[in-house]
Amino acid sequence: MWRRKPAVAGSFYPSDPGKLAADIDIYLNNAGEVGINGELFGLIVPHAGYVYSGPVAAYSYNLLKGMGVRVAVVLAPCHRARFDGASVIPSGQYTTPLGDVTIDEAIGSELVKKTRMKFIREAHDSEHSLEVQVPFL
Repeated sequence: MWRRKPAVAGSFYPSDPGKLAADIDIYLNNAGEVGINGELFGLIVPHAGYVYSGPVAAYSYNLLKGMGVRVAVVLAPCHRARFDGASVIPSGQYTTPLGDVTIDEAIGSELVKKTRMKFIREAHDSEHSLEVQVPFL
């Protein structure tokens, strides 16, 4: 099983679990309750270091409160590797300071089987854009 270890914990966001959880709570509380008219299909969330993007990310993620979301599909750019198409992690875990998040193998494998997506390890190893989303989820 592939385990994606944090590449930017300690620089883009705290590597200490207590500090990270506290920071996320502060961002979410400061963003306040937000509502939408209609259905929520997706979110557009920034992917910079939390000192820059945390408050805006929290505003977006607060929209998910009470929705019972069990699976999130995160689309993110790749800054570190050059390749055609898109890369998907078909199975495994994303390790964060807050614990491991299991990748939905059924969905990941289906994306590889039924689309032109493939797993390109270099696209994920040191990439921050998806990693900074996982602790909020």
